[in-house]
Amino acid sequence: MFLSFTLANLAVLFYFNSFVIDLTNLFEARYLIPIGGMVLGNSLRANIIGINGFRNEIKRNEYRYLYSLSLGAQKNEALIPYLRKSMISAIKPTIANMSTVGIVFLPGMMTGQILSGSSPIIAIKYQIAIMVAIYVTTVMSVMLSIVVTMYIGFDRLGIFRIDILKEDKKKSATN
Repeated sequence: MFLSFTLANLAVLFYFNSFVIDLTNLFEARYLIPIGGMVLGNSLRANIIGINGFRNEIKRNEYRYLYSLSLGAQKNEALIPYLRKSMISAIKPTIANMSTVGIVFLPGMMTGQILSGSSPIIAIKYQIAIMVAIYVTTVMSVMLSIVVTMYIGFDRLGIFRIDILKEDKKKSATN
């Protein structure tokens, strides 16, 4: 999970810094930290929603999933409807946020640029670019995380490994 989340965030962050902002030093802190924070925070929220939704859908529709497997569906074929549903539920908050930017609320990045003396048009362009970066990061990280869950969270027969969700009793007894 950590690798899929990190890969998606770093890929979009470095792409954004090198091609959108056109920085010569990709690790310049005044750009890397705020942009990385915006991208990271929004995609983390979506990851939590996506993974939790995927797990809940599998648990809720366990018999339907097992029925699909018993009819000869491969594990990935049987999991596609749950992947779609969890992706949609994870992406909805990001899309809702994107649709209200500038109309209902002014994000901190836009406000900060306007207060620092930048043109409102430049501030709007940067805000649109950051919202697209957040959306792409969200889609990539949620998709990669769910795919990792599909491969790690199921045994070789395609049965959901509920034991990976249970807390270790020895650990909880010592705490």
